[in-house]
Amino acid sequence: MFSKIDKDILLEYAETIKPYLEKDNEIKKRTEGSVISFFIEDKPTYDKISQHMFRWISEVHEPGSQEDLDFLLANGAKKILVDEIPYGKYNYKVTLKCDLAVNRRSDFFSWLSKYTEDTFKVSKETARWLKNERKWSADPFIYVSNSSMLTMMGMYVSGHIRRIDQYVLRSSIHTE
Repeated sequence: MFSKIDKDILLEYAETIKPYLEKDNEIKKRTEGSVISFFIEDKPTYDKISQHMFRWISEVHEPGSQEDLDFLLANGAKKILVDEIPYGKYNYKVTLKCDLAVNRRSDFFSWLSKYTEDTFKVSKETARWLKNERKWSADPFIYVSNSSMLTMMGMYVSGHIRRIDQYVLRSSIHTE
């Protein structure tokens, strides 16, 4: 049961958040369970939401600098700014679609196995899925060291790549 105080707080929250949930604004949002996430591209809007919603904000994630923000806005979601690339050698993360046929998965795993870990790194769960030790995998992925190998891998599993993310060192975009 809600107490009168809880209902008042809930009503205040609903009234405060309403303008940010309207479809005609340009704020991107995502809801998951009881959490609402806002994805904001400009500082004035960020400051406004932070000021109005401060009582209900539990986490804030933001670029480390204006240069980081400019880079992210220019390059979109396919480039990820990092301080270090994964394991010090992988420039790409390839996420596969789950519709890769069983026989193609095992053939692909055999092909990957011909290369050293300097070229590809297959996560443990992805390896199990590719070897058909499990029927399904949530977001199976493989790290790839360079663009040449990324191209070869792309040709091998053509049509079954869901996403390719490129890791970019934060230090490489700062021009101070």
